[in-house]
Amino acid sequence: MDTILTRKDLYNAWHNSGEIVRRGDVRDLIAVYRHQWQHLLRERINERFLEQNAEKLRIHEDTSINLLRWVVDEIAAIYSQPSSRTIGGVSAGLEPYTNNGLIDHYLDNACKYTHLCRELAIRPLVDDGKIVLDLVTPDRFTVVPHPTNPIKFQAIIIQLEPNKFSVWTSDSHFIADNQMNPVASEDNPDHVNPYGVIPYVVSHARFPAMSFFNTFDSKGLFDATVDAGVQKSDHNHLRHLQSFRQLVISGVKDEQVGRLAADPSSAILLKNPGASASVLDMQSNLEQHLETMFQAQRPTLIMNGIWADAVRGRMDGGSGYALSLKMHKQQVMWQRLRTLWKFYERQILDVCRVVLMADAGIALPVGDLEIAYPEIGPNSDPKERGALAESYKRVGMSRANIWREVFGKTEEWIAQNEVELFEETKRDSPLDIPTLDTGEPGVDGNPATIEVLEEDEVAE
Repeated sequence: MDTILTRKDLYNAWHNSGEIVRRGDVRDLIAVYRHQWQHLLRERINERFLEQNAEKLRIHEDTSINLLRWVVDEIAAIYSQPSSRTIGGVSAGLEPYTNNGLIDHYLDNACKYTHLCRELAIRPLVDDGKIVLDLVTPDRFTVVPHPTNPIKFQAIIIQLEPNKFSVWTSDSHFIADNQMNPVASEDNPDHVNPYGVIPYVVSHARFPAMSFFNTFDSKGLFDATVDAGVQKSDHNHLRHLQSFRQLVISGVKDEQVGRLAADPSSAILLKNPGASASVLDMQSNLEQHLETMFQAQRPTLIMNGIWADAVRGRMDGGSGYALSLKMHKQQVMWQRLRTLWKFYERQILDVCRVVLMADAGIALPVGDLEIAYPEIGPNSDPKERGALAESYKRVGMSRANIWREVFGKTEEWIAQNEVELFEETKRDSPLDIPTLDTGEPGVDGNPATIEVLEEDEVAE
C-alpha cells in the first residue's frame, strides 16, 4: 500500500511555482520542435536589439534553421525502422502488443518526444483487442515522486482541460477540478483504480538520478536554436540592404522619407530646396557572414552527437566503415538509447499485460522481452558489413566476436546460432561425424561407424 496522499499533496504537486515554470519551458521546447516558434524568436530579438534595429529584424524573421529538431530527429531514431521482439526466443503471442507493427510508430514518436522534453508519460490503451499508446508530454502532467526510487512515482496528474485533471494512484482513479477535488462519477463512484497499478510509464532521456524531471538538459540546445534564428534574421536583413545602394538624404526632417529610403521600389519627392540626395554602397562579405554563423552553431551540434562533416554540409565520408568511425559518438548515443528503451519497453509490456487482461481478457506471454533493433547507421548496408566481417575473419577474429562487433548480436543469439550451425553441418555432412573413442565399442549406438573404423584398420 502506497503512502496516503491528501488533496493538498496533489494541489501542491501541480501548482507549485517550480512546476509552473517547468511546464512553461516544456511548451517552448515543443513549439520549437513543431516549427511554431516565431513568437520566441521575436522575444529574443526584442531582448538583444534597440527598438529601431529590432523593428527592421522582425521584418526578416527566419525560423528555417531548427537545430533542436535536427538533433532530436537524428539522435532519437532507434525506432525509425521496425524492430523484432521475442519472449523466450519466439514472437508468438505478442501480436496484440505489436499491433501489426504500429508499436514501432508509437515508440518512434515516444523516443523523439522523450529526447526533446526529457520525459514523457506513456499509457497503453486497448483498441479492438490491440495495444495503442497515448503519449502525454510533460507540459500536461506532473507526478508525486516515490520517496526512495527515482524512477517510480506515487501519483500522476494529467491535465485534460484547463481546469480538469485525471489523477491516478495504484489504488484510486478520479477526475479532479483545479483544486484537486474529486468530481462525482456515476461509472466509478468509489474512485477505484480498476488495474491495481498506475497505467502509465514515464520515460526519461537519462536516468533521473538528480530529480524526476530534467527539462533543463535541453536548455542549451533551445537557446542555440533561437540564437540561430536571430543570426539568420540578421543575415536576411543584411542581404536585403545589399540588394540596392543605400540612399542618403539631407536637409529633410520628414520621417516618412527616411522609411521610403530603405525601399528601392518607392519614388521619393524632395520639396525642400535645401535638400540633397546621394547613394552609399554598403557591402559586406555575405558568404563569410553565413559561414561564421554556421561555425558558431557547429560546437552545439557536435556536443549533441551530430558528426562534424554533417555540420559542415559534407557527407562524402567514403565507405560505411569509414563513416561509422566518424559517427562514433552518434552511434554510442544510439546504443545508449537502445539500452534505455529496452528497459522502458519492458515496463510498457508489463502494464500492457494488466490492461489487456482487464479490458479485453487477453493474456500476453510471460517472460523478459527481447528486442532486436535494426542497424540504422552507415553500416546498415549488408554488403558493407559482410566485407567488414570478412576483413575481421582474415586477421583472426573469432566468429562469435564478429557477430558481436559487426552485427551487434546478443550472447543468447550467438549461442543459439552456433547450435543451429552445428545441426546444419551434421545434417548436410555426407558421412556420419564420429564421436570420441570412449574405449567401449558401440557405446555411441552407431555400429556403422565402428565397422568403418575396423575396415580402415584392416587396410593398414
